[in-house]
Amino acid sequence: SEYRERVSDIILLFEGKQAELVERLHARMNESAQKLEFEKAARYRDTIRAIWKLSRQKISSALQEDLDNETWQVLNHIQELLNLKILPWRIDAFDISHTHGHDTYGCCIVFEQGRPSPNLYRRFKIKSLQDGEINDFASIYETVKRRYKHVIDNSEPAPQLALIDGGPEQLKFAMTAINELGLNLPLIALAKREELIFLPDNPEPLRLSRDDSALQLFQRLRDEVHRFVITTHKNARDKRFRHSRLDDIPGIGRKKASELLVKFGSAKKISELQPQELEKVSGIGPILARKIIDSLREQ
Repeated sequence: SEYRERVSDIILLFEGKQAELVERLHARMNESAQKLEFEKAARYRDTIRAIWKLSRQKISSALQEDLDNETWQVLNHIQELLNLKILPWRIDAFDISHTHGHDTYGCCIVFEQGRPSPNLYRRFKIKSLQDGEINDFASIYETVKRRYKHVIDNSEPAPQLALIDGGPEQLKFAMTAINELGLNLPLIALAKREELIFLPDNPEPLRLSRDDSALQLFQRLRDEVHRFVITTHKNARDKRFRHSRLDDIPGIGRKKASELLVKFGSAKKISELQPQELEKVSGIGPILARKIIDSLREQ
C-alpha cells in the first residue's frame, strides 16, 4: 500500500540510504509517467529534488567550478551508458602518486550527486612496496582493497560506481581487489590523452565526444583525485625532507640535504653508496663524501 511505501521510504532516509531511496522514487516516477499520471510523477520528482537539496547542504565543494543544473540528467546518462542497476548517486575515484618510488600514496575521493565530498576523501600510504620500488599496478590493488575492506568492516555505504585513473591494466588490478573482497561494484578506468573509458571484460574502450556530459563528470573526478593525491604525496615528501639524518651531519646544510634526498631517495640509500658515487654530486668532495657515508652508517 502507499502507506507502507512511505514508511519504508522514511526508514531508508533515516538509515542514510539516499541512493536506494532515490532509485526507488525514480522507478515510481517513470511508472507514473508511463501511466500518464503526470501530477503523481511530478510529486516524485519534487521529492527527489528535495532529498538532493537536503544532502547537498552537507557537502562543501572542493572545485571552483560547479556542474550545471542538469546533474540529474548526467547521472541518468551514466546509468544508461554503463548499464548500471542503480543511479550513480555516489562515485569514488582512485589515483597513485610517488617520486621515483618514494613516498608512494594511493588516494580515493568521493563525489555525491555530481559534487565532491571532501570529508569522505581517504589517503593510503602504500605498504606492500619497498622504498624506491615502483609498481603502480600493485599500488592501485592495495589502495582499492584497503579502501573497500574498511567500507565492509565498518558497514559504510559503498558507491554505485568507482573510477580508476589509468588504463586496462590498472583496471584489471582494481577488479582483482574487488573480486577478492566479494563485492559487486561497477568499475571503469579513464585513460589520459585520448580520454578512453575502459570497462571490465570489454576489449574495446568507450570513446565519447569531448562535450559528452558523462565524460566531463569523469574528467572532474579524475582531475580532483589527481589533485588530492599529488597534494598528499608532496606533503609527505616535504615532511620527510624537513628533517633527516643528514641534518645531523656537520657541514651539510638544509639545501644540500634536500638535494641529496631528491637525487638518492633516502638517507638509507645514501649510506649504501660508495664515496665515489657521492662525489659526483656538485659541492661534495672526497672528504665530505666519506664523512657523510661514515656518519650515516654509524647512526
